[in-house]
Amino acid sequence: MKYKKGQIVPRWLGVTASDRKSQHKIKFGADVSIEGGVIFLESDGYAIFVPYDMTRMMKNGTRKNVKTVVSGVAVNCSRVVDGGGFTLEGKS
Repeated sequence: MKYKKGQIVPRWLGVTASDRKSQHKIKFGADVSIEGGVIFLESDGYAIFVPYDMTRMMKNGTRKNVKTVVSGVAVNCSRVVDGGGFTLEGKS
């Protein structure tokens, strides 16, 4: 499966918010593909997961802070190529 930068991280991936209603605020920070339970970074990005504004407005007017939990996620960055033609493992 391929996901673009800014798409919502699916809950089955293991990245969850402590508040269920704020799950949609966790997004991908770069283009990724998921193969065999491993997340492969496809483009140069500043982060894999980005929690945007992790607070939620409650009915009484207060804000609830929401924590992001990442568990059991395998990440492989070997496909990322920077501008000089280098990968993390050497020249491609």
